[in-house]
Amino acid sequence: MKKLLFTLAIGIAMLTSCTEDHSTITTPPSDEGGVLLKRDVISNTDGSVNNTSDYTYDGNKITKIVNVSEFGTETTIYTYTNDLLTSIEEQLLDPMSVLQTDIIVLEYDSNDRVIKETVLMKLVTRV
Repeated sequence: MKKLLFTLAIGIAMLTSCTEDHSTITTPPSDEGGVLLKRDVISNTDGSVNNTSDYTYDGNKITKIVNVSEFGTETTIYTYTNDLLTSIEEQLLDPMSVLQTDIIVLEYDSNDRVIKETVLMKLVTRV
């Protein structure tokens, strides 16, 4: 009898604790009136700017990010083919005027899933 009451109590507790959550948060895509981030500024506690990032878009696809910090300027350029991200070029110009460039190429299968990521070129040059 105790096992039956225990099982019944657990069942009732599970039913009453499983309530439906009616709260939802939705963010519409940019073509439906959403907002795309244009600039991100990180400041120190004294108010001085530590890091600034500027974002560029083509429609709702990000095409470029320029990040300026104490470590230099990093520019990332995104290239798309048929709505798929196909390459990412990352350029870092450090405070000593050394430019490092990495180009990453993405390859997809017939279901538009990434199957390969290749670093094509890595250059380090003085500007």
